[in-house]
Amino acid sequence: MSQVIRVLVNGQAGSVNSESDRSQLLQQLATALPDAIVRWTDANVTMDQLIQQAMKESPTMVVAGGGDGTINAVASAIVGTDTVLGVL
Repeated sequence: MSQVIRVLVNGQAGSVNSESDRSQLLQQLATALPDAIVRWTDANVTMDQLIQQAMKESPTMVVAGGGDGTINAVASAIVGTDTVLGVL
């Protein structure tokens, strides 16, 4: 069975707000989770939208990148499912 891994990152989080920070994170994720698809929030895309999209894809794992609010939102969405929560 193939894994469906989604990494949802708050693009406004201080640790990933520069292009070099994002590039470094993407490189590390490519090594650790090569099958993962990474999605970022921005001015037009909210975390709730990313979560809804990810859950429609029946993920094996959803990794949350951001602060407490991001982690809480992702964790709340996967409660009662077989989806594994990862935290950056």
